[in-house]
Amino acid sequence: MRYVMLGVFLFATSPAFARETLCPDASSPFLQACNGKLYLEGKEYRAVGVNFYTAFRLYLDRGWDGVPKGEGRKIARRELEKLGMHGMPIIRVMGPYHPWEFQEVFFGGSSRSQRAKRKQFFAALDAFFNHCSRLNITVVYSLMWHPPNLADLGRHSLHNGITNPKSPGYRRFEEFSLAVAGRY
Repeated sequence: MRYVMLGVFLFATSPAFARETLCPDASSPFLQACNGKLYLEGKEYRAVGVNFYTAFRLYLDRGWDGVPKGEGRKIARRELEKLGMHGMPIIRVMGPYHPWEFQEVFFGGSSRSQRAKRKQFFAALDAFFNHCSRLNITVVYSLMWHPPNLADLGRHSLHNGITNPKSPGYRRFEEFSLAVAGRY
């Protein structure tokens, strides 16, 4: 009996499943998936980009990753110019990677020190986004490239950082994310 009912259900609903979807919606400003393809404003869309994950880290010019202080921004600008000349439309980048980097550029110290750090961080991020915009490069900024930071920023387990919204690591990441997202 159960198979008969399933058969009746499938037979009765098959016209609903067989209908062609009315997509894409050309009036929508959002990216849409339709019949296995992506559409933007009614036109087929194919995004191509690269991971240049160190681009913004270099722009911060903190002497990270073995690049001497004072050289990072120059290197980033030169490489971004190359990508722009070759018509690369999208790059994916990350900001701070290690927990100590978050401390160095965003958290840590007195509230006065944090304000100064954040002002400097956002000045660099503004300059980076503006430079990429002039080159017609769209930036996909990955706020947390390294999920174990949810543990390290709070000095507790990764499980606690992921599952407990009141944990210090979760709250720090949320503070960072909201500050960045709220600005842009």
